[in-house]
Amino acid sequence: MKNRVNILVPVAIVGAVLFFAAAVPAAEQRPAGQASRNGAPSAERIAVGKGDLATVNYTMTLEDGTLVATTDRAVAEDQGRKRIGEFPSDADFRPEQVLAGSPASVPGIGEAVVGMEVGRRAKVVLPPEKAFGLTDTQKRVQLPIKHTIPRIITMPAREYVSRFDSLPVVGKDVTLVPYFPARVTKVDEKEAELEFSAVDGTRFEEKFGQTVVAVKGDEITITLQPRMGAPFEMGGKAGTIVSGDGATFTVDFNGPLAGKTVVAELEVTGRADAASFAGVTIPWQENYDGALTAARRDGKPTVLVLYADWCQWCKRLLTESLVDPRVLTLRDSFVWAKVNSDKETSYKDKYGQNGFPLVIVLDREGSVIRRIDGFRDARALRDELAAIL
Repeated sequence: MKNRVNILVPVAIVGAVLFFAAAVPAAEQRPAGQASRNGAPSAERIAVGKGDLATVNYTMTLEDGTLVATTDRAVAEDQGRKRIGEFPSDADFRPEQVLAGSPASVPGIGEAVVGMEVGRRAKVVLPPEKAFGLTDTQKRVQLPIKHTIPRIITMPAREYVSRFDSLPVVGKDVTLVPYFPARVTKVDEKEAELEFSAVDGTRFEEKFGQTVVAVKGDEITITLQPRMGAPFEMGGKAGTIVSGDGATFTVDFNGPLAGKTVVAELEVTGRADAASFAGVTIPWQENYDGALTAARRDGKPTVLVLYADWCQWCKRLLTESLVDPRVLTLRDSFVWAKVNSDKETSYKDKYGQNGFPLVIVLDREGSVIRRIDGFRDARALRDELAAIL
């Protein structure tokens, strides 16, 4: 029996989410994201205003004390504390630079520091909508545990070439589903015939559970035996298996902290007024060789931005990320160069550029030490560049 089919078998992957946590002595608790402060106000203490660059230590927990995030390595490595997710052993725990009023690496922190004074500690309670978001019922998806496909299928030649980037050849094995190959058994001008090489009773262990293959006549049935609580990926989105009834299983694609109230304990340890960055810009060099000469002379690494005029993400990188105070604090630590590699294609070839923008970080001798493919917002770009220093 020949069939034209569109086969989709979802395959799970581990969606590892890293969460860090720590404890900071806290003031009295205020709801709805309103900060409280320890000690009496002082004339020497100036509150953080929107747009200021604040240096912040923080701890985030759930209401039951479960640790969510921290900037303190000692607390993060305290194995006696309950925590969410896994803590990386090589993370660089340190105070975070936050643009007050803007998103930080964890939700709510950027907004919470507005109005705080340097040296003061505060506790804020972040409801779900101010933290990691509300639970969305539409992100809970019910899926069948069985998928049945014909043993022999026909595929239009154009679709075959599109899928496998080659012409169909009799006897060639290709992958359409992850558990067994399909062999090309017949080819004509318009289509190719493929036969799946499935073995009845074969079992595969997956991170989401077990997969069992059954062959009966001209049909192959793939049965998923999901494990509750296991990670599951579909359509590029990571979720968690939360229930099953024998015929279907449900995957929750909400984030693990969606719908959770978070308690944040904060300490602002430094502040730079927004006005201090007025007029500060990156000192761009548009001569590639001149930039490398300056890097050798000054003993600095070079940040090389390869861009195109038509690229909207390039424009955002240059006009948003690279003018942000968090990035401008690194201004004097690098030599900065930008080249329109869409026009000067030798640089595109030199660095194997496949898309725009591309940021290349070079050491003082001009050797590549990091590639940053694609757009980064200011926080992410600053973190990657700071890690090099």
